[in-house]
Amino acid sequence: MANSFGFSWRGGQRTSGIARRSKGIVRFRRGPSVARAPLLVFVSLFVALGLLAGVQAASATTVVTFQGVLQTSNGDPIASAAITLYTGTYGGTPSYSVSTSATGAFSLAIPIGAYSLAVTGDGLTQGIGPGWSFYGIPLTISADTTQNLTIPVAVITANVVDSLGNPVPGASISGNYNPDSVNKEALWPGGPISSGNVAPNFVGDVGVTDSTGSVTFEALPTSSDNLNLTTTPPSGFPSVLTESVSAGPSTLTIPIPDYAILNSAGTVSGDVSLASPTTTTLSGVSDVAIAPGSLPAGGTAPVGLISDQVLSVPVGGSVDVVLQLPPGSAPTAIYKYINGSYVDVTSIATISGNTVTLHLTDGGLGDEDGTANGVIVDPVVPLHFPPSTVTVTSPGTKTSSVNVAISPLTLKATDSNPSATIASWAATGLPAGLSINATTGVVSGTPTTLGTSTVKVTATDSGGYSGSVSFTWTVN
Repeated sequence: MANSFGFSWRGGQRTSGIARRSKGIVRFRRGPSVARAPLLVFVSLFVALGLLAGVQAASATTVVTFQGVLQTSNGDPIASAAITLYTGTYGGTPSYSVSTSATGAFSLAIPIGAYSLAVTGDGLTQGIGPGWSFYGIPLTISADTTQNLTIPVAVITANVVDSLGNPVPGASISGNYNPDSVNKEALWPGGPISSGNVAPNFVGDVGVTDSTGSVTFEALPTSSDNLNLTTTPPSGFPSVLTESVSAGPSTLTIPIPDYAILNSAGTVSGDVSLASPTTTTLSGVSDVAIAPGSLPAGGTAPVGLISDQVLSVPVGGSVDVVLQLPPGSAPTAIYKYINGSYVDVTSIATISGNTVTLHLTDGGLGDEDGTANGVIVDPVVPLHFPPSTVTVTSPGTKTSSVNVAISPLTLKATDSNPSATIASWAATGLPAGLSINATTGVVSGTPTTLGTSTVKVTATDSGGYSGSVSFTWTVN
Protein backbone atom coordinates (compact mmCIF):
# COMPACT_ATOMS: atom_id res chain seq x y z
CA MET A 1 0.00 0.00 0.00
CA ALA A 2 1.51 3.34 -1.06
CA ASN A 3 1.61 6.40 1.25
CA SER A 4 1.29 10.08 0.30
CA PHE A 5 1.00 13.41 2.11
CA GLY A 6 -2.31 15.23 2.22
CA PHE A 7 -4.13 18.04 4.02
CA SER A 8 -7.75 18.25 5.25
CA TRP A 9 -9.71 20.67 7.37
CA ARG A 10 -11.79 19.30 10.44
CA GLY A 11 -13.85 21.38 12.75
CA GLY A 12 -12.56 24.42 11.03
CA GLN A 13 -8.98 23.24 11.67
CA ARG A 14 -6.51 21.77 9.28
CA THR A 15 -5.33 18.25 10.21
CA SER A 16 -2.64 16.14 8.73
CA GLY A 17 -2.46 12.42 8.32
CA ILE A 18 -1.41 9.52 6.19
CA ALA A 19 -3.79 8.40 3.53
CA ARG A 20 -4.15 4.66 3.29
CA ARG A 21 -5.51 3.31 0.05
CA SER A 22 -7.55 0.03 0.28
CA LYS A 23 -9.91 -1.35 -2.24
CA GLY A 24 -10.24 1.95 -4.01
CA ILE A 25 -11.33 3.68 -0.86
CA VAL A 26 -9.16 6.32 0.63
CA ARG A 27 -9.31 6.59 4.36
CA PHE A 28 -7.53 9.03 6.60
CA ARG A 29 -5.74 8.05 9.69
CA ARG A 30 -4.84 10.78 12.12
CA GLY A 31 -1.11 11.15 12.32
CA PRO A 32 0.96 12.76 15.02
CA SER A 33 0.30 16.54 15.67
CA VAL A 34 2.61 19.06 13.93
CA ALA A 35 3.73 22.07 15.99
CA ARG A 36 2.23 25.21 14.55
CA ALA A 37 4.96 27.74 15.65
CA PRO A 38 7.89 26.14 13.77
CA LEU A 39 5.75 25.91 10.71
CA LEU A 40 4.88 29.59 10.85
CA VAL A 41 8.56 30.55 11.30
CA PHE A 42 9.49 28.45 8.30
CA VAL A 43 6.81 30.00 6.13
CA SER A 44 7.71 33.54 7.29
CA LEU A 45 11.41 33.00 6.55
CA PHE A 46 10.58 31.63 3.14
CA VAL A 47 8.44 34.65 2.30
CA ALA A 48 11.05 37.09 3.66
CA LEU A 49 13.81 35.58 1.57
CA GLY A 50 11.61 35.79 -1.49
CA LEU A 51 10.80 39.42 -0.88
CA LEU A 52 14.49 40.29 -0.32
CA ALA A 53 15.46 38.65 -3.57
CA GLY A 54 12.75 40.62 -5.31
CA VAL A 55 14.02 43.91 -3.86
CA GLN A 56 17.58 43.12 -4.88
CA ALA A 57 16.48 42.30 -8.37
CA ALA A 58 14.53 45.53 -8.61
CA SER A 59 17.45 47.68 -7.37
CA ALA A 60 20.20 46.07 -9.43
CA THR A 61 22.56 48.83 -10.88
CA THR A 62 21.95 49.67 -14.53
CA VAL A 63 25.11 51.08 -16.10
CA VAL A 64 24.82 53.30 -19.15
CA THR A 65 27.26 55.37 -21.22
CA PHE A 66 27.48 59.15 -21.34
CA GLN A 67 29.70 60.24 -24.23
CA GLY A 68 30.34 63.01 -26.71
CA VAL A 69 32.90 65.53 -28.00
CA LEU A 70 33.97 68.78 -26.31
CA GLN A 71 34.81 71.63 -28.67
CA THR A 72 34.74 75.40 -28.96
CA SER A 73 32.03 77.28 -30.79
CA ASN A 74 34.70 77.82 -33.44
CA GLY A 75 34.85 74.06 -34.01
CA ASP A 76 38.23 73.44 -32.37
CA PRO A 77 38.45 70.31 -30.17
CA ILE A 78 39.34 70.88 -26.53
CA ALA A 79 41.77 68.30 -25.17
CA SER A 80 42.66 67.50 -21.54
CA ALA A 81 39.45 69.00 -20.14
CA ALA A 82 37.68 67.32 -17.20
CA ILE A 83 34.11 66.09 -17.72
CA THR A 84 32.60 65.43 -14.28
CA LEU A 85 29.15 64.15 -13.27
CA TYR A 86 28.21 64.71 -9.62
CA THR A 87 25.39 62.63 -8.20
CA GLY A 88 22.35 64.80 -7.56
CA THR A 89 23.73 68.32 -7.20
CA TYR A 90 27.06 70.01 -7.83
CA GLY A 91 29.64 68.54 -5.45
CA GLY A 92 27.46 65.49 -4.69
CA THR A 93 28.97 62.03 -4.31
CA PRO A 94 29.79 59.71 -5.80
CA SER A 95 31.15 61.59 -8.80
CA TYR A 96 32.42 60.31 -12.11
CA SER A 97 35.09 62.09 -14.16
CA VAL A 98 37.15 61.61 -17.31
CA SER A 99 39.56 63.75 -19.38
CA THR A 100 38.87 64.54 -23.01
CA SER A 101 41.18 63.08 -25.64
CA ALA A 102 43.21 64.97 -28.22
CA THR A 103 40.08 65.09 -30.40
CA GLY A 104 37.92 66.31 -27.50
CA ALA A 105 36.14 62.94 -27.15
CA PHE A 106 34.98 61.62 -23.77
CA SER A 107 33.07 58.59 -22.48
CA LEU A 108 31.81 57.75 -18.96
CA ALA A 109 30.19 54.53 -17.67
CA ILE A 110 27.70 55.59 -14.97
CA PRO A 111 24.52 54.37 -13.22
CA ILE A 112 21.25 55.84 -14.42
CA GLY A 113 20.14 58.79 -12.37
CA ALA A 114 20.14 62.55 -11.88
CA TYR A 115 23.46 64.39 -12.09
CA SER A 116 25.08 67.81 -12.08
CA LEU A 117 27.52 68.29 -14.98
CA ALA A 118 30.75 70.28 -14.67
CA VAL A 119 33.24 70.97 -17.47
CA THR A 120 36.68 72.30 -16.51
CA GLY A 121 39.32 73.23 -19.06
CA ASP A 122 43.10 73.43 -18.95
CA GLY A 123 43.12 75.73 -21.96
CA LEU A 124 41.72 76.40 -25.41
CA THR A 125 43.20 75.13 -28.65
CA GLN A 126 44.87 78.46 -29.30
CA GLY A 127 44.98 81.66 -27.35
CA ILE A 128 43.86 82.48 -23.83
CA GLY A 129 41.76 80.41 -21.47
CA PRO A 130 43.32 77.96 -18.95
CA GLY A 131 41.40 77.58 -15.70
CA TRP A 132 37.84 78.06 -16.99
CA SER A 133 34.93 76.02 -15.69
CA PHE A 134 31.18 75.72 -16.34
CA TYR A 135 29.32 73.81 -13.63
CA GLY A 136 25.94 73.18 -12.01
CA ILE A 137 24.32 71.91 -15.23
CA PRO A 138 21.42 69.54 -14.31
CA LEU A 139 21.31 66.35 -16.33
CA THR A 140 19.16 63.20 -15.99
CA ILE A 141 20.53 60.09 -17.65
CA SER A 142 18.27 57.03 -18.05
CA ALA A 143 19.87 55.36 -21.07
CA ASP A 144 22.99 55.45 -23.20
CA THR A 145 23.42 59.12 -24.09
CA THR A 146 25.55 60.95 -26.65
CA GLN A 147 25.75 64.67 -26.00
CA ASN A 148 28.35 66.94 -27.60
CA LEU A 149 29.39 69.94 -25.51
CA THR A 150 30.31 73.35 -26.91
CA ILE A 151 32.27 76.00 -25.04
CA PRO A 152 31.40 79.47 -26.39
CA VAL A 153 34.47 81.48 -27.35
CA ALA A 154 35.22 84.81 -28.91
CA VAL A 155 37.45 84.67 -31.98
CA ILE A 156 39.77 87.66 -31.91
CA THR A 157 42.03 88.92 -34.68
CA ALA A 158 44.68 91.38 -33.53
CA ASN A 159 46.24 93.62 -36.18
CA VAL A 160 49.51 95.27 -35.19
CA VAL A 161 50.47 98.53 -36.93
CA ASP A 162 53.38 100.94 -36.51
CA SER A 163 53.37 104.72 -36.13
CA LEU A 164 52.91 105.05 -39.91
CA GLY A 165 49.98 102.60 -40.02
CA ASN A 166 52.09 99.87 -41.63
CA PRO A 167 51.47 96.24 -40.57
CA VAL A 168 54.11 94.82 -38.24
CA PRO A 169 54.93 91.15 -39.00
CA GLY A 170 56.81 89.03 -36.49
CA ALA A 171 55.45 90.90 -33.45
CA SER A 172 55.05 88.74 -30.34
CA ILE A 173 51.77 89.13 -28.43
CA SER A 174 51.27 87.99 -24.86
CA GLY A 175 48.06 88.23 -22.86
CA ASN A 176 47.13 89.06 -19.29
CA TYR A 177 43.56 87.77 -18.95
CA ASN A 178 41.80 88.16 -15.60
CA PRO A 179 38.09 88.80 -16.24
CA ASP A 180 35.66 89.66 -13.48
CA SER A 181 33.22 87.04 -14.70
CA VAL A 182 32.52 84.76 -17.63
CA ASN A 183 29.06 84.72 -19.16
CA LYS A 184 26.92 81.74 -18.06
CA GLU A 185 26.06 79.63 -21.08
CA ALA A 186 24.22 76.52 -22.28
CA LEU A 187 26.72 73.97 -23.55
CA TRP A 188 24.37 72.50 -26.16
CA PRO A 189 21.36 73.86 -28.09
CA GLY A 190 18.32 73.97 -25.82
CA GLY A 191 20.34 72.78 -22.85
CA PRO A 192 20.15 74.23 -19.35
CA ILE A 193 22.21 77.30 -18.45
CA SER A 194 25.16 76.65 -16.16
CA SER A 195 24.48 77.85 -12.64
CA GLY A 196 28.07 78.94 -12.12
CA ASN A 197 31.45 79.28 -13.71
CA VAL A 198 35.06 80.07 -12.97
CA ALA A 199 36.84 82.76 -14.97
CA PRO A 200 40.39 82.14 -16.18
CA ASN A 201 43.35 84.04 -14.81
CA PHE A 202 46.00 83.76 -17.48
CA VAL A 203 49.32 85.28 -18.40
CA GLY A 204 51.12 83.83 -21.40
CA ASP A 205 51.87 83.89 -25.11
CA VAL A 206 49.06 84.47 -27.57
CA GLY A 207 51.01 84.22 -30.82
CA VAL A 208 53.22 85.94 -33.37
CA THR A 209 51.84 88.15 -36.14
CA ASP A 210 52.04 86.84 -39.68
CA SER A 211 53.19 88.66 -42.81
CA THR A 212 50.05 90.82 -42.68
CA GLY A 213 50.73 91.87 -39.08
CA SER A 214 47.84 89.77 -37.74
CA VAL A 215 47.33 86.93 -35.26
CA THR A 216 44.05 85.16 -34.41
CA PHE A 217 43.26 83.57 -31.05
CA GLU A 218 40.32 82.55 -28.85
CA ALA A 219 39.10 83.71 -25.43
CA LEU A 220 36.05 83.19 -23.27
CA PRO A 221 33.61 86.08 -23.80
CA THR A 222 33.26 88.57 -20.97
CA SER A 223 31.60 91.92 -20.53
CA SER A 224 34.37 93.99 -18.96
CA ASP A 225 37.75 95.40 -20.01
CA ASN A 226 39.98 92.58 -18.88
CA LEU A 227 42.22 91.56 -21.76
CA ASN A 228 45.65 93.20 -21.67
CA LEU A 229 47.66 92.48 -24.80
CA THR A 230 51.36 93.27 -24.72
CA THR A 231 52.85 93.51 -28.18
CA THR A 232 56.59 93.44 -28.77
CA PRO A 233 57.85 94.14 -32.30
CA PRO A 234 60.79 92.15 -33.71
CA SER A 235 63.16 94.86 -32.49
CA GLY A 236 62.05 97.48 -30.08
CA PHE A 237 59.93 98.03 -27.03
CA PRO A 238 56.55 96.53 -26.05
CA SER A 239 53.17 98.24 -26.39
CA VAL A 240 50.10 97.46 -24.24
CA LEU A 241 46.40 97.42 -25.22
CA THR A 242 43.44 96.75 -22.88
CA GLU A 243 40.17 95.47 -24.38
CA SER A 244 36.96 93.68 -23.45
CA VAL A 245 36.13 90.34 -25.08
CA SER A 246 32.78 90.30 -26.86
CA ALA A 247 30.78 87.17 -27.56
CA GLY A 248 31.25 87.26 -31.32
CA PRO A 249 34.25 87.58 -33.62
CA SER A 250 36.11 90.85 -33.21
CA THR A 251 39.08 92.64 -34.68
CA LEU A 252 41.50 94.67 -32.60
CA THR A 253 44.05 97.14 -33.91
CA ILE A 254 47.13 97.45 -31.75
CA PRO A 255 49.09 100.58 -32.64
CA ILE A 256 52.74 100.86 -31.69
CA PRO A 257 53.38 104.62 -31.78
CA ASP A 258 57.03 104.19 -30.85
CA TYR A 259 57.80 101.87 -33.78
CA ALA A 260 58.12 102.39 -37.54
CA ILE A 261 58.95 100.27 -40.58
CA LEU A 262 60.42 101.78 -43.76
CA ASN A 263 61.69 100.53 -47.09
CA SER A 264 65.42 101.03 -47.46
CA ALA A 265 66.37 103.91 -49.77
CA GLY A 266 70.04 102.92 -49.89
CA THR A 267 72.30 100.40 -51.56
CA VAL A 268 70.84 97.43 -49.62
CA SER A 269 67.18 96.52 -50.15
CA GLY A 270 64.83 95.42 -47.38
CA ASP A 271 63.02 96.86 -44.38
CA VAL A 272 64.40 99.30 -41.86
CA SER A 273 62.74 99.50 -38.44
CA LEU A 274 63.02 102.16 -35.77
CA ALA A 275 61.95 101.84 -32.15
CA SER A 276 61.95 104.36 -29.33
CA PRO A 277 60.93 103.82 -25.67
CA THR A 278 57.24 103.17 -24.91
CA THR A 279 56.92 106.55 -23.20
CA THR A 280 57.76 108.31 -26.47
CA THR A 281 56.29 108.60 -29.95
CA LEU A 282 58.00 108.51 -33.33
CA SER A 283 56.88 111.18 -35.76
CA GLY A 284 57.84 112.39 -39.23
CA VAL A 285 59.62 109.15 -40.09
CA SER A 286 61.01 108.98 -43.63
CA ASP A 287 63.88 107.53 -45.63
CA VAL A 288 65.51 109.17 -48.67
CA ALA A 289 68.37 108.20 -50.96
CA ILE A 290 71.70 110.02 -50.82
CA ALA A 291 73.82 111.00 -53.79
CA PRO A 292 77.04 108.96 -53.55
CA GLY A 293 79.32 111.93 -54.16
CA SER A 294 78.02 113.79 -51.12
CA LEU A 295 79.08 111.13 -48.60
CA PRO A 296 82.37 111.01 -46.70
CA ALA A 297 85.13 109.49 -48.82
CA GLY A 298 84.93 105.72 -49.14
CA GLY A 299 81.55 105.41 -47.43
CA THR A 300 78.27 104.04 -48.77
CA ALA A 301 74.80 104.50 -47.29
CA PRO A 302 73.14 101.05 -47.18
CA VAL A 303 69.72 102.42 -46.16
CA GLY A 304 69.91 106.11 -47.08
CA LEU A 305 69.10 109.07 -44.84
CA ILE A 306 66.56 108.23 -42.12
CA SER A 307 64.72 111.17 -40.62
CA ASP A 308 62.52 111.08 -37.55
CA GLN A 309 61.50 113.00 -34.47
CA VAL A 310 61.24 111.46 -31.00
CA LEU A 311 58.42 113.16 -29.11
CA SER A 312 57.54 113.23 -25.40
CA VAL A 313 61.15 113.00 -24.29
CA PRO A 314 61.74 114.41 -20.80
CA VAL A 315 63.22 117.87 -21.32
CA GLY A 316 66.98 117.44 -21.39
CA GLY A 317 66.52 113.70 -21.00
CA SER A 318 68.15 110.80 -22.82
CA VAL A 319 66.59 107.95 -24.81
CA ASP A 320 67.78 105.02 -26.89
CA VAL A 321 66.50 104.62 -30.44
CA VAL A 322 67.07 101.19 -32.00
CA LEU A 323 67.55 100.83 -35.76
CA GLN A 324 67.31 97.38 -37.32
CA LEU A 325 68.87 97.41 -40.78
CA PRO A 326 68.33 94.78 -43.49
CA PRO A 327 70.81 91.89 -43.83
CA GLY A 328 73.99 92.87 -45.61
CA SER A 329 73.99 96.49 -44.42
CA ALA A 330 77.05 95.97 -42.18
CA PRO A 331 77.24 99.55 -40.86
CA THR A 332 80.64 100.57 -39.54
CA ALA A 333 79.96 104.22 -38.71
CA ILE A 334 77.04 106.50 -37.90
CA TYR A 335 76.72 110.03 -39.21
CA LYS A 336 74.04 112.62 -38.58
CA TYR A 337 73.02 115.20 -41.12
CA ILE A 338 73.13 118.44 -39.16
CA ASN A 339 72.74 121.89 -40.71
CA GLY A 340 73.55 120.65 -44.18
CA SER A 341 76.67 118.64 -43.39
CA TYR A 342 77.55 115.17 -42.15
CA VAL A 343 78.81 114.86 -38.60
CA ASP A 344 80.40 111.67 -37.30
CA VAL A 345 78.41 110.55 -34.23
CA THR A 346 79.67 107.00 -34.03
CA SER A 347 80.68 107.80 -30.46
CA ILE A 348 77.02 107.93 -29.37
CA ALA A 349 76.08 104.69 -31.15
CA THR A 350 76.45 101.00 -30.40
CA ILE A 351 76.79 98.88 -33.53
CA SER A 352 76.12 95.14 -33.33
CA GLY A 353 75.86 93.49 -36.72
CA ASN A 354 72.93 95.14 -38.48
CA THR A 355 71.50 96.60 -35.26
CA VAL A 356 72.34 100.18 -34.32
CA THR A 357 71.40 101.68 -30.95
CA LEU A 358 71.57 105.46 -30.83
CA HIS A 359 72.06 106.99 -27.38
CA LEU A 360 70.42 110.37 -27.83
CA THR A 361 70.09 113.34 -25.48
CA ASP A 362 67.57 116.14 -25.90
CA GLY A 363 69.62 119.20 -26.85
CA GLY A 364 72.81 117.16 -27.11
CA LEU A 365 74.97 115.82 -29.92
CA GLY A 366 72.27 113.52 -31.26
CA ASP A 367 69.64 116.28 -31.46
CA GLU A 368 69.76 118.38 -34.64
CA ASP A 369 67.94 121.38 -33.16
CA GLY A 370 70.40 121.49 -30.25
CA THR A 371 67.61 122.61 -27.90
CA ALA A 372 66.40 120.85 -24.76
CA ASN A 373 62.68 121.02 -25.55
CA GLY A 374 61.41 117.45 -25.20
CA VAL A 375 61.81 116.72 -28.92
CA ILE A 376 64.84 115.04 -30.47
CA VAL A 377 65.25 115.72 -34.19
CA ASP A 378 67.15 112.73 -35.45
CA PRO A 379 68.27 112.62 -39.10
CA VAL A 380 70.77 109.76 -39.19
CA VAL A 381 72.88 108.07 -41.86
CA PRO A 382 74.36 104.64 -41.15
CA LEU A 383 77.48 104.28 -43.30
CA HIS A 384 79.46 101.31 -44.43
CA PHE A 385 83.18 101.68 -45.00
CA PRO A 386 85.17 98.79 -46.47
CA PRO A 387 87.81 97.20 -44.23
CA SER A 388 90.15 99.95 -43.10
CA THR A 389 93.70 100.25 -44.32
CA VAL A 390 95.95 101.46 -41.52
CA THR A 391 99.25 102.89 -42.75
CA VAL A 392 102.06 103.52 -40.27
CA THR A 393 104.66 106.10 -41.39
CA SER A 394 108.22 104.82 -41.15
CA PRO A 395 110.54 107.01 -39.03
CA GLY A 396 113.52 105.76 -41.04
CA THR A 397 116.73 104.28 -39.58
CA LYS A 398 117.32 105.41 -36.00
CA THR A 399 120.70 105.81 -34.21
CA SER A 400 121.18 106.49 -30.50
CA SER A 401 123.98 106.55 -27.91
CA VAL A 402 124.10 104.00 -25.09
CA ASN A 403 123.05 105.28 -21.66
CA VAL A 404 121.84 108.58 -23.15
CA ALA A 405 118.08 109.38 -23.06
CA ILE A 406 116.60 109.70 -26.52
CA SER A 407 114.39 112.49 -27.71
CA PRO A 408 110.80 111.12 -27.66
CA LEU A 409 109.88 109.67 -31.04
CA THR A 410 106.22 110.20 -32.03
CA LEU A 411 105.04 107.62 -34.55
CA LYS A 412 102.23 108.47 -36.98
CA ALA A 413 99.55 106.46 -38.79
CA THR A 414 96.67 107.15 -41.17
CA ASP A 415 93.36 105.29 -41.66
CA SER A 416 91.36 104.89 -44.87
CA ASN A 417 88.17 105.12 -42.83
CA PRO A 418 87.67 108.77 -41.94
CA SER A 419 85.43 107.87 -39.01
CA ALA A 420 87.99 105.47 -37.51
CA THR A 421 90.65 106.46 -35.00
CA ILE A 422 93.96 104.87 -34.02
CA ALA A 423 93.08 103.10 -30.81
CA SER A 424 96.35 101.46 -29.77
CA TRP A 425 100.05 101.04 -30.49
CA ALA A 426 102.50 98.18 -29.97
CA ALA A 427 106.18 97.54 -30.77
CA THR A 428 108.58 94.62 -30.82
CA GLY A 429 112.41 94.66 -31.07
CA LEU A 430 112.99 98.00 -29.36
CA PRO A 431 116.50 98.38 -27.90
CA ALA A 432 116.68 97.55 -24.19
CA GLY A 433 115.60 100.54 -22.11
CA LEU A 434 113.14 101.91 -24.68
CA SER A 435 109.33 101.52 -24.67
CA ILE A 436 106.26 102.69 -26.61
CA ASN A 437 103.17 104.36 -25.14
CA ALA A 438 100.23 102.13 -26.15
CA THR A 439 97.88 105.11 -26.40
CA THR A 440 99.99 107.86 -27.98
CA GLY A 441 102.55 105.87 -30.00
CA VAL A 442 105.46 107.79 -28.45
CA VAL A 443 108.77 105.91 -28.00
CA SER A 444 110.95 107.11 -25.11
CA GLY A 445 113.61 105.95 -22.64
CA THR A 446 117.38 105.40 -22.35
CA PRO A 447 119.09 102.62 -24.40
CA THR A 448 121.26 100.44 -22.17
CA THR A 449 122.71 97.89 -24.58
CA LEU A 450 124.93 98.29 -27.63
CA GLY A 451 123.77 96.75 -30.88
CA THR A 452 121.37 96.98 -33.83
CA SER A 453 117.72 95.94 -33.60
CA THR A 454 114.92 95.44 -36.11
CA VAL A 455 111.88 97.22 -34.71
CA LYS A 456 108.28 96.51 -35.78
CA VAL A 457 105.57 99.01 -34.82
CA THR A 458 101.85 98.16 -35.17
CA ALA A 459 98.89 100.58 -35.00
CA THR A 460 95.30 99.31 -34.54
CA ASP A 461 92.23 101.43 -35.26
CA SER A 462 88.84 101.62 -33.53
CA GLY A 463 87.42 99.07 -35.94
CA GLY A 464 90.06 96.50 -35.10
CA TYR A 465 92.04 96.94 -38.31
CA SER A 466 95.82 97.32 -38.05
CA GLY A 467 98.93 98.21 -40.01
CA SER A 468 102.67 97.87 -39.32
CA VAL A 469 106.04 99.23 -40.32
CA SER A 470 109.57 97.93 -39.64
CA PHE A 471 112.87 99.84 -39.32
CA THR A 472 116.33 99.42 -37.73
CA TRP A 473 117.60 101.04 -34.57
CA THR A 474 121.33 101.11 -33.76
CA VAL A 475 122.73 101.88 -30.31
CA ASN A 476 126.41 102.98 -30.33
